[in-house]
Amino acid sequence: MNLLYQGVPSIFIPTTSGREGSLKFCSFNILGVAELNEIGKPNISNYRRIAYVAEAVKPSEVEGRRKQLISTHKSSAYTGHISFPELEKKEFEKSEISYKGEKYTLIDI
Repeated sequence: MNLLYQGVPSIFIPTTSGREGSLKFCSFNILGVAELNEIGKPNISNYRRIAYVAEAVKPSEVEGRRKQLISTHKSSAYTGHISFPELEKKEFEKSEISYKGEKYTLIDI
């Protein structure tokens, strides 16, 4: 637990890049992001509600992987319930569901 404001306990609130990094780590491509921005609130991430449209892919197909993530996907034989080498070997059927909307949308409410 940390103190977001003086004397007010808070839980961990991940940054946008932290959430997106977690999706990429788990082998997802981000197809779309929608953020709800409450007008009158400070323009910081803990006042926003964010939704992602993501597609599960093989680790090698994750778009925008940095060197560290490539290394992790290649060298981590087993991380929790995810086996990256097994994901890489499997053949998956492509979903017929697609997303053709905006990559990023900010909605003021």
